[in-house]
Amino acid sequence: MAVSNRSLTLAKVLPRTEIRKLGLSKNGIDSQGAKALARALPKSKIQELNLPSNDITSKGTKALAAALPRTKILKLDLSGTYIDPKGAKALAKAMPHSKIQELNLLSNGISSEGAKALAAALPSTKIQKLDLTDNYICRRGAKALAAALPSSKIQELNLSSNDISPEGATALAAALPSSKIKKLNLRSTDVHSRAAWNALAKALPSSKIQKLDLSNTDIDPDGAKALAAMLPSTEVKELHLKGNRIGSEGTKALAAVLPGTEVKELHLKGNRIGSEGAKALAAVLPSTEVKVLHLSDNHIHPEGAKALAAVLPSTGVKELHLWGNRIGSEGAKALAAVLPRTEIKELHLSYNRIGSEGAKALAAVLPSTEVKELHLSDNHIDPEGTKALAAALPSTEIRELHLSRSRIGSEGFKALAKALPSSKIQELRLSRNDICS
Repeated sequence: MAVSNRSLTLAKVLPRTEIRKLGLSKNGIDSQGAKALARALPKSKIQELNLPSNDITSKGTKALAAALPRTKILKLDLSGTYIDPKGAKALAKAMPHSKIQELNLLSNGISSEGAKALAAALPSTKIQKLDLTDNYICRRGAKALAAALPSSKIQELNLSSNDISPEGATALAAALPSSKIKKLNLRSTDVHSRAAWNALAKALPSSKIQKLDLSNTDIDPDGAKALAAMLPSTEVKELHLKGNRIGSEGTKALAAVLPGTEVKELHLKGNRIGSEGAKALAAVLPSTEVKVLHLSDNHIHPEGAKALAAVLPSTGVKELHLWGNRIGSEGAKALAAVLPRTEIKELHLSYNRIGSEGAKALAAVLPSTEVKELHLSDNHIDPEGTKALAAALPSTEIRELHLSRSRIGSEGFKALAKALPSSKIQELRLSRNDICS
């Protein structure tokens, strides 16, 4: 009751405020609180309403939905608010009469029933961005959405963490060329079908897709080859394939076509591409438009790091993610040797066993680089390595430094503390370092 009373208090003053954006996440707002807000919204200037992680339920959602057509709200976030299929149906009924352009319903258990209701309404709405992550929409929900997409204004669709099945994925693929979708997220959708991946790949050249996320979807080397064959004919600028099993073979297929694509961000974390895959990418990187490269957790080892280091000065890469690759001090030294001649601003080398020798090599060149964000956590960097980094900090552009779980000890901490006032550091992470020992 106390939470509802506070919601009522806020609701009473809202119409008399200039508030355009209201965030009330994780406030224990229940259906009664949502109803109080719903009564005030039509008289308010609110254009963006964020209510994630509250106990609104379908009852509160129905009240909000009934008020929406009379509000100025353009963005609505109801993620994790237990709206269930009934709440989704209420929203679907109200959406065509509202100004809503962005709708986030992540983790609400709307099921295929709720997805079908939303799909039926979509062509009559102004919605351009729709997030239905983790909602059990299943095959039937995906097919209903696919059927509605060509007649809708949707440009960004997130269906991640839904078991849409190969049939649902194939239906979406068939709809893509006739849709306005530029960003499609199918991460963790349990498709597990070569035929479905082939259908998606074949649809891409005729679509407007610029950002495609197929992470954690069990894509194998053949699936990667199917994508690679179509990439040069697409508008894809951001490709996410994290957590798949494309291996070195699939990576080589992607590498072979990258120079002929518009890809600026390539995310291949956790694909076991090995040093051979890293070498294949290194060979073509200077001829690509890639600015952001994610190769974390890929077993590239020192050999792969050296291959990448050799070409980095000839590329436009600004973010390099090599987390968890066991590149060792040898790989770190190779990267350090070329860093001053690169455009890299973010360097992620955590969990790589670079040790103090690797840290010292990096410290020696950092003042001559453009690096603003440096991740070196869990690298066995002792006080001596930390002192070298500390000595370099005042002469660097680094704003964010991660050294968690690095054995820096009290001596290393003292060196960092002394250097910080003269540095540009704005974010520092030193968790689990025994700095008081």
